[in-house]
Amino acid sequence: MNLIKEFIIIIVFSLLACFNCKAQISCSTTEDENLIVGTWVLEDLTPLYKWVFSSDKLLSRYVEGQLYKTYCWEIDCKITPSGRKAYSLEIINTDDESDKYVYDINTLTQERLVLQYVRTGYGLAKLATYLRQ
Repeated sequence: MNLIKEFIIIIVFSLLACFNCKAQISCSTTEDENLIVGTWVLEDLTPLYKWVFSSDKLLSRYVEGQLYKTYCWEIDCKITPSGRKAYSLEIINTDDESDKYVYDINTLTQERLVLQYVRTGYGLAKLATYLRQ
């Protein structure tokens, strides 16, 4: 009987430890959302392409100084099977919901934003580096 009690106690503590580990790995996008707000210019083609992220979740895209399109934006975070945090940026055109893009956020710092756009079905991945203006 004592062996069964000990076995149950070991299982309970193991399960609690598992839940505790998972609780420690969490995703918060608030800091990243604050960090992305501002004006970013494409590194290779400065200042031809400019993205302006506002705190009200609007993204204004400019081409050669002219407003090209306006999008709503959202940063998402997922935990990978290895426990690593993976962030993505989704933008949806305010005039046409079918005009939607999802980018993996490779880097986001005060100075640099690196996005990776993967075109499903084509097997192509393109990195775009933006610098804060």
